[in-house]
Amino acid sequence: MQPRFPQHQWEETVGKMIKAYGAHLDTNQIREVVGYLVAINGVAPKEQTEDLISASSTTNLKQKVETTPLFTMAANSEDYAAEVKRGAAVFTLDCAGCHGVTGRGDGIASQALLPRPANLSATQFSAELLSQVLWNGVPGTAMPSWRDLPKIDLTGLVAYLQTLHLPVKPNNATTKTLARGKTLFLQACAACHGILGDGKSAAAATLAPVPTNLRWEQPDLDYVLQVLHDGIPGTAMPVWKNQLSESDSESLANYVRTLYAPNGTK
Repeated sequence: MQPRFPQHQWEETVGKMIKAYGAHLDTNQIREVVGYLVAINGVAPKEQTEDLISASSTTNLKQKVETTPLFTMAANSEDYAAEVKRGAAVFTLDCAGCHGVTGRGDGIASQALLPRPANLSATQFSAELLSQVLWNGVPGTAMPSWRDLPKIDLTGLVAYLQTLHLPVKPNNATTKTLARGKTLFLQACAACHGILGDGKSAAAATLAPVPTNLRWEQPDLDYVLQVLHDGIPGTAMPVWKNQLSESDSESLANYVRTLYAPNGTK
């Protein structure tokens, strides 16, 4: 029932349990307990939040984004197959505990986490997005940075993760539907997700986790409708089922999917 705390407050809380209540923990156990509490109920430190608030002008965040490597997959089919195989092994070892064996966000640890781990099978992720998440983690969630892994493992993970999402039918929404969806997006979503859907807005800078960058990930239509209906617990994404009609939800969901533009393709 505790609120979300940054690491230093969880360290103080564990210290209180030792000093005031006689908990028996050695140095390594203290580190492990604090790490667990931060993972399941932590927030970004003040320094990270300040970086996010001044994202458009702060040199530190700009350097962090610019120095994030892009893990691109091999063009050769044989090398690509080897990358996917390596990535699958790394995923099983390091990721399946939270994301589940098939990547549906239903791993053994998922029930203890808020927000829940991403359902990797319900969204098409760009290499840019996956590279950034693996390298920097996701503040405000249990997703850590994996930059300590060899780059060959990270490249393999990017290749494998993109295989978890099966191809879906193309967006056949009418021009009228998409126009209505755009209007709704600008009215209800742009304040957090940005006018372009890239997650860059004044409000986004104060949130952890930050709003989805819809330019770098394309959720399936059914998943967008689910999110609009239920929100995403543990994030700033609210429930919209009482504000949107079924028709408007369909229009908005279809428009959201048109924002996907990996590699700056539009």
